[in-house]
Amino acid sequence: MNLDNCGSRINSGFSRISEQFRSPWTRLFITLGLFAVLSSQLDMTNIARILGTLDAATATVIIAMNLSLFPLFAKRWQLVASELGMELPFRQLLGAIWAAAFVGQFGPTLLVSEATRFQMLRQQASAAQLVTSQIVDRISGQIVLFALVLLLLPFYSFSTHDWTSKLIAGTAGLVGIASLVVLLTKQRIRSLIGPSGKQAIRILGKRGLTGHYCVSLVIQCLLTLNFCLAAIGLGLVDHLFPLIVLIPPVLAALTLLPITISDWGTREATALLILASSGLNPESIVAISLVYGSCYVVASLPGGLFLVRGKFRRKERS
Repeated sequence: MNLDNCGSRINSGFSRISEQFRSPWTRLFITLGLFAVLSSQLDMTNIARILGTLDAATATVIIAMNLSLFPLFAKRWQLVASELGMELPFRQLLGAIWAAAFVGQFGPTLLVSEATRFQMLRQQASAAQLVTSQIVDRISGQIVLFALVLLLLPFYSFSTHDWTSKLIAGTAGLVGIASLVVLLTKQRIRSLIGPSGKQAIRILGKRGLTGHYCVSLVIQCLLTLNFCLAAIGLGLVDHLFPLIVLIPPVLAALTLLPITISDWGTREATALLILASSGLNPESIVAISLVYGSCYVVASLPGGLFLVRGKFRRKERS
């Protein structure tokens, strides 16, 4: 589909997404179901005991690190938008990012957040331009994240020998093959997706860690660091190196599974699956994931103010 001719369809599509996930029943059912399964398999008393050891100072640092992520997200979006010829004020981008993070706590993060970002800035640019910038912004982070997984492939393949590592290695291999296919067929792709798609490919096809890719790398490193800080805050400092190596696949998997409320349940289940190779017991892994998620929720709360202010501004314009 030609992106330049689908503005109204994109707008209505985002509206349908928002309407679909406004009703909480599906996402609530999946989230509660996952936690019910986890609760039946784990020692909840032990998880509560581990959470009780959380160092308040470390938790504060994690929240502060999460707060620093929002300006980075906004800066990456601004860099992408400028490549598309869109001059969007940083403050408006930051407000949209923060509001999207807040709304993302009530639905599948990827879908609801993107819909919120679009609605917050839909009067600042054409629908095709805005959505193209959002797609490129997201893909930039995905490319860097999966590149990290690929770079860590030797560790998964040779340093450990369980089925989890083989699964990660196989997934990374498939991503590599898919990237190669896209690279070989990019001319055909350009002819199919129109001028906006060509701009997206041009931006994403830039080589080297410059611009948005550099910001994406910093973002992924901070997200990984937050997971490690959660472990440190719980006194689980004996398995930091395996955690550093295994966290990128956890983050990558979460981007492919936007099915629960703010990734609750899927994050814990994914962490249990992948971080089992770290040597941590299951209860410790879930505790780390809960601290990581809770600190992000706290950091996203100011986004509610940006959301309310954005709604008032739209009402004044109308």
